[in-house]
Amino acid sequence: YATWFGANPEFIHGIQMIPSTPITEEVRLPKFVEEEWTTIVGKIVGGAVGGWKS
Repeated sequence: YATWFGANPEFIHGIQMIPSTPITEEVRLPKFVEEEWTTIVGKIVGGAVGGWKS
């Protein structure tokens, strides 16, 4: 799978983090965040290509 701007794992999982709003903590419960970090994001974070460009 991919996003419209690329198929990098950091794109696919990073896009799920935005937008960050006050309700985010109700939607992204600590258990979900821990599971996402442990199984996916923690393994790819060091290999992210590029960075924030704005």
